[in-house]
Amino acid sequence: MFLPAILLRDFGPWSWYIFAVPNVIGAMAMAWVIRDGALSQRLCHEHRHAMVAFSIVTLAFQVFFISWVLPRFAETGYWIAAAAGALLVIFRLVRHSEKLKLLATFLVWAFSAGLLVYWVWRTEVPLIQSQSWMGSAGVGSLVSLLAVCIFGFALCPYLDPTFHEARQRLSRGSARLAFGLGFGVFFLLMIVFSHAYAHTIVRLLTPEALIGRLGGTQADTSIIFQSGVTLVMIGLLMIHLVTQAGTTLILHFERAMRAGRSQYGVFAVIVLSMVAAYLLARQMGASTALDAPMSPWGMSWLEWVYRMFLSAYGVVFPAYVWIVLHGERKVGRGLVLRWLLAVTGGGVAFWMGLIEMNWPWLIPGVLWMVLLRWMPVERLLGWPGPGDAVHHLAEKKQAGKRESQDAG
Repeated sequence: MFLPAILLRDFGPWSWYIFAVPNVIGAMAMAWVIRDGALSQRLCHEHRHAMVAFSIVTLAFQVFFISWVLPRFAETGYWIAAAAGALLVIFRLVRHSEKLKLLATFLVWAFSAGLLVYWVWRTEVPLIQSQSWMGSAGVGSLVSLLAVCIFGFALCPYLDPTFHEARQRLSRGSARLAFGLGFGVFFLLMIVFSHAYAHTIVRLLTPEALIGRLGGTQADTSIIFQSGVTLVMIGLLMIHLVTQAGTTLILHFERAMRAGRSQYGVFAVIVLSMVAAYLLARQMGASTALDAPMSPWGMSWLEWVYRMFLSAYGVVFPAYVWIVLHGERKVGRGLVLRWLLAVTGGGVAFWMGLIEMNWPWLIPGVLWMVLLRWMPVERLLGWPGPGDAVHHLAEKKQAGKRESQDAG
């Protein structure tokens, strides 16, 4: 996970809690909100195009991140490539067996959990505590971050087809137990690990021009290895990041295939994501993240692209769930218009907040997307709104009853 490291760098230690708590609770809550497998199947059918889009964007996002990480540490590139290749082979071999797939996923998690124990033991890094390299954001900035985290993490799970697949296989009680343990224990442990390695991963992926933020000088690369972090440990960390991202990638790739998407189309998304990351990393002769070109917004172009991917999970997808997927209404042009308006307004606010670094913009952006669900957009345009349709249907039923009574 790179996002917790960015938040710690820019906002400070409280941002880790703001990231972790809504993330875990939002994912766990799906087992309570989706009452049974039938409801999940209905949502998957009615919103299948949105869920395929979610998987495609997630594929591109994970591939981009892997392609960003790999060139940064060439010394361990062979280890990482071997781990990624082994992961792909394993999942291809077990793809027809759910039990073996679950076992492979658990082994990936077990490796990461073991690395967490080893990392803390070797580095003695204080977990969940403030450190000198972290930012120090004000209350207003933290509240803005909290608003967008709650909105995104609470709603995105309902477009994740891998979540729905798990929900459909389990009874209500089993789903709540599985989601509770899976996200409240196993996933939370990975978020805790992200705090332990945050300084190292930020330093590895920060351009030389921004090293001053982390307490170093432009010529100082030794801070990567402070607190007992060794070259071998960084290699293991890269394997952890690649295998975690690779597991997500493979699961969403399978879902996209099952949804009937063209295999060539999905591969095209993956290849284009890799090419984009490669070109950005090599632009202007950059061979590592240390000499990556800077964007006009005080971050590398690679981090800029990373943040733009985040806009899908902070604006596009949660706005769809909130406005279109929620409730019993069928998708119509009125709902689509509301969603487009939400994405437009929320996207502007997201740009001002996460790209221009004017964090207070995030609050009105989230409020705009939330309130748009109740704004009379259709009435203003002269379209029949959801309430009009319900009223018309009620009138039609009453007329039918009167006709039946008259005939009797």
